[in-house]
Amino acid sequence: MLDEIERLDPIDRRICELCLVDGAPYAEAAKQLGLSVGAVKQRLSRSRARLKKAVTLDEI
Repeated sequence: MLDEIERLDPIDRRICELCLVDGAPYAEAAKQLGLSVGAVKQRLSRSRARLKKAVTLDEI
Protein backbone atom coordinates (compact mmCIF):
# COMPACT_ATOMS: atom_id res chain seq x y z
CA MET A 1 0.00 0.00 0.00
CA LEU A 2 2.83 2.42 0.77
CA ASP A 3 4.16 1.88 -2.74
CA GLU A 4 0.78 2.85 -4.15
CA ILE A 5 0.70 6.03 -2.04
CA GLU A 6 4.15 6.96 -3.35
CA ARG A 7 2.93 6.42 -6.92
CA LEU A 8 0.20 9.02 -6.52
CA ASP A 9 0.70 12.33 -8.27
CA PRO A 10 2.30 14.75 -5.77
CA ILE A 11 -0.83 16.91 -5.73
CA ASP A 12 -3.05 13.88 -5.13
CA ARG A 13 -0.75 12.74 -2.34
CA ARG A 14 -0.94 16.20 -0.74
CA ILE A 15 -4.74 16.23 -1.03
CA CYS A 16 -4.84 12.87 0.76
CA GLU A 17 -2.57 14.19 3.49
CA LEU A 18 -4.63 17.33 3.97
CA CYS A 19 -8.10 15.79 3.82
CA LEU A 20 -7.65 12.24 5.07
CA VAL A 21 -4.79 12.57 7.54
CA ASP A 22 -5.13 16.15 8.77
CA GLY A 23 -8.93 16.30 8.42
CA ALA A 24 -8.91 19.55 6.44
CA PRO A 25 -12.15 20.48 4.67
CA TYR A 26 -12.15 20.27 0.88
CA ALA A 27 -12.38 24.05 0.62
CA GLU A 28 -9.25 24.52 2.71
CA ALA A 29 -7.28 21.97 0.68
CA ALA A 30 -8.49 23.61 -2.53
CA LYS A 31 -7.38 27.04 -1.33
CA GLN A 32 -3.95 25.80 -0.23
CA LEU A 33 -3.34 24.01 -3.52
CA GLY A 34 -4.91 26.55 -5.87
CA LEU A 35 -7.58 24.13 -7.07
CA SER A 36 -11.35 24.19 -7.19
CA VAL A 37 -13.31 22.28 -4.56
CA GLY A 38 -14.64 20.06 -7.35
CA ALA A 39 -11.10 19.20 -8.46
CA VAL A 40 -10.15 18.27 -4.89
CA LYS A 41 -13.22 16.02 -4.57
CA GLN A 42 -12.55 14.35 -7.91
CA ARG A 43 -8.85 13.78 -7.22
CA LEU A 44 -9.57 12.45 -3.73
CA SER A 45 -12.22 10.09 -5.09
CA ARG A 46 -9.79 8.70 -7.68
CA SER A 47 -7.04 8.33 -5.08
CA ARG A 48 -9.34 6.53 -2.66
CA ALA A 49 -10.43 4.11 -5.39
CA ARG A 50 -6.82 3.45 -6.38
CA LEU A 51 -5.73 2.86 -2.78
CA LYS A 52 -8.76 0.69 -2.04
CA LYS A 53 -7.93 -1.45 -5.05
CA ALA A 54 -4.31 -1.77 -3.87
CA VAL A 55 -5.43 -2.84 -0.39
CA THR A 56 -7.90 -5.35 -1.83
CA LEU A 57 -5.25 -6.88 -4.09
CA ASP A 58 -2.81 -7.10 -1.17
CA GLU A 59 -5.33 -9.12 0.83
CA ILE A 60 -5.76 -11.79 -1.83
